[in-house]
Amino acid sequence: MIVSVIVACYNMEEKKLNRMMQSIMDQTFQKLQIILVDDGSTDDTLLQLKKWKEFFATKRLDCMLFSKPNGGSASGINFGLKCFTGKYVCFPDADDALEPDFVSSLVTYLEDNPTCNIVRCDATIITEFDKSVDPYVSSEDFSEHGFFKSILIKRINKVVWPMLVRSDFLRCRIPTLHLYEGGPLGAQEWQILFPLSYKTEVAHLKVPLYNHYLYSDSHVRSNIGYDETSRLVFNGKIKEDLFATLDTMMLPYAEKELYRDMGEFYIIRLNMAFAGLSENRRYGFALLLAYLLNKYMQTVVNINLLMIKEKFLFHSLSLEKHFLEICI
Repeated sequence: MIVSVIVACYNMEEKKLNRMMQSIMDQTFQKLQIILVDDGSTDDTLLQLKKWKEFFATKRLDCMLFSKPNGGSASGINFGLKCFTGKYVCFPDADDALEPDFVSSLVTYLEDNPTCNIVRCDATIITEFDKSVDPYVSSEDFSEHGFFKSILIKRINKVVWPMLVRSDFLRCRIPTLHLYEGGPLGAQEWQILFPLSYKTEVAHLKVPLYNHYLYSDSHVRSNIGYDETSRLVFNGKIKEDLFATLDTMMLPYAEKELYRDMGEFYIIRLNMAFAGLSENRRYGFALLLAYLLNKYMQTVVNINLLMIKEKFLFHSLSLEKHFLEICI
């Protein structure tokens, strides 16, 4: 039994890259297919990856290395999806690190639970290099409403790095083995999680087997922006990504409309949470929330009331509860 580990890399500091590569080397489960994709780095990342490929070979670990023009992490993962052959597959971030039992623990769970196709674990969030914080529950409690609705409505963490997936199931749900590449920063979260978690059991191990590092100057943080225009543009790209992924899933019309409205609701809340939002913009998003309240709850709300933070939160939580209770 082989587990494929797909890692897309772009302009990685040597210390960070070495940390992830060493953590792969240290896995107690050694039947790995390591797929490294350099996403058009402009520094010496490719050179470092070549050294690691050679080192993996000395340890008799199967490793493939690809280099491509820059296109974002989804683009990098697409390269790996075309050639992976393992029974299971995972997608760790290149600047993070795995605990030694990460692969073995998740494999054991899926082997012992053949009806489950996806298993996730907790993670430890680490700021910079050595300052660890409390263990972070990367999936929280999604048992009541299912993982698909929870990531879309409850805004629980939608990352793909702390999970392992059955490869046959992935090929069934994403038959093209190609992710939409046009989202914010070319990221891959929605494109993987939506088709995989739709009407599917997702298990969660409450053990911190993954180490996620946060940096104040990370690529994602530097592109979010701190002014209104930049933030709304970034959130608009998230919406584009979300809707494009839903479009690939060939859902029944009623379900697709519902999930698109849920996605619209998700973006409204992201936008309204921005402290620097102008009154005109805030009014527009309040108007959209009022439309959804009327459409799904037959509730007519004065738009000016929704401009008040407490009233917006109250009606937002009411709509969230209603969305989660809709049976589809």
